Amino acid sequence: MRATLLLAVLSLAALADEHVIIQPFPGSVAAGREVKQKQVTVLPGGPGKTLEVRGTLSRYVWKNPKGNAVGEIAASYEQQLTQTGFRPVYSCAGDECRGLDLKAFGKQPAETVERYSLAWLRRPELGDAYGALLVAKSQATLLILDQPATPEQKEAAAKEAVAVAQRMTAASVGESLGRDGHVALGDILYRPGEVALRPEALSVVKEIASLLKSDPQIKLYVVGHTDRQGELSHNLGVSKQRAAWLVKELTKQGVPASRLRADGVGPLAPIATNETEEGRAKNRRVELVRQ
Repeated sequence: MRATLLLAVLSLAALADEHVIIQPFPGSVAAGREVKQKQVTVLPGGPGKTLEVRGTLSRYVWKNPKGNAVGEIAASYEQQLTQTGFRPVYSCAGDECRGLDLKAFGKQPAETVERYSLAWLRRPELGDAYGALLVAKSQATLLILDQPATPEQKEAAAKEAVAVAQRMTAASVGESLGRDGHVALGDILYRPGEVALRPEALSVVKEIASLLKSDPQIKLYVVGHTDRQGELSHNLGVSKQRAAWLVKELTKQGVPASRLRADGVGPLAPIATNETEEGRAKNRRVELVRQ
């Protein structure tokens, strides 16, 4: 069966920004796939160095097409990981890879390893992830390792959300709407995979409602945005759900529904590059736009 698209899920959450999409090299044929929970995986982290990762291990194997150089195939996968947000940690080629402990990749062909690379994805609240690639002449093996977030990482994200929410007062929101015509509720105000604002940020709803009650002339479009990771239809759905949730909560605070309109445009209106995690985080937002 010819491989067309691989969706490697890095967590059980539903939002598109929590998925990594890797397209197999053109002409490759899927040769194996397995996912194991609660694994301890040891990977080479450099000459004389190892990295131990605890969490979910996903292994994908493709038979390489004939006629393409191993370096070309490896570069394709490495570039896609980089575009997804992974940062290079270590790589080696040919004789440089001799002596590395590569048991985590499973049974490999009896041939020289042509390329090994390790990359890291920082995910402050979901837990970090690693991508490890092993390319031989006949096949390529990709490992995606999903490491749960530590309590410290979750606590840090919650504290950051509180700080951002405290700055979003009725006055500051009104000032931004008057000056720019719009104001964004950043991604940090939401827990990964959730449509509602995180509990630490619910004060934002009250502040927006207070502003609207103080000025009956203000009408708002509430517009959800995502990054471009994942399927367009899914992203559009998520963006609409987040906008609809906020409108519903504002009406509970006494704001007439006639002054609000919810919609979502998914990844269609980015404000930053989608090539880096920092840029994608900026693109994931809900905007209040003055009608």
